[in-house]
Amino acid sequence: MKNHKYITLLIIFLTIPLLGSCKKNSDNFDIDLTNFKPKVVEPKVEINEKKKYKQQEIINELNPLIKRGKVISSIKYGKKDPFADDSDNSVNKFISDFKLYGFITLNNTNHALVKYLDNKGLINTKSIGGLNTKLMPKGAKVKNIIPDQEIIYIDLNEETFEIKLNSK
Repeated sequence: MKNHKYITLLIIFLTIPLLGSCKKNSDNFDIDLTNFKPKVVEPKVEINEKKKYKQQEIINELNPLIKRGKVISSIKYGKKDPFADDSDNSVNKFISDFKLYGFITLNNTNHALVKYLDNKGLINTKSIGGLNTKLMPKGAKVKNIIPDQEIIYIDLNEETFEIKLNSK
């Protein structure tokens, strides 16, 4: 009996929306736009007169370049000749690009395992940069290799550099 009541209620609730949708729409929403005229705005044209600039003469007041000899004589530190193309002998570049990785003793000769620029290899006390090795800058010479203290000494431009083993 209870099921019969639920089924009847369900049928009633489903038929109400179906009957409502069959209703004919008699509401027409018409708008009469025959009397509507939009305002016509005419564009304003502004005439700008070009400003007349006075042409000024350019006066060349540049200072001439200082002579090469005068520049070289005024240098106190750094390279002896700033115009020379000796970028390989730059001390700062040498220090930043040179890495010491270890030591090897072969036939009672001490060798150091180093990297300079993109070159890796062994150097010893007979190594001279630019002459018999590319692992040091031109003119650099290995003064001493001390594996026990993990230090090598390199002479470059009348200076001796102490380089210790990198801790990596």
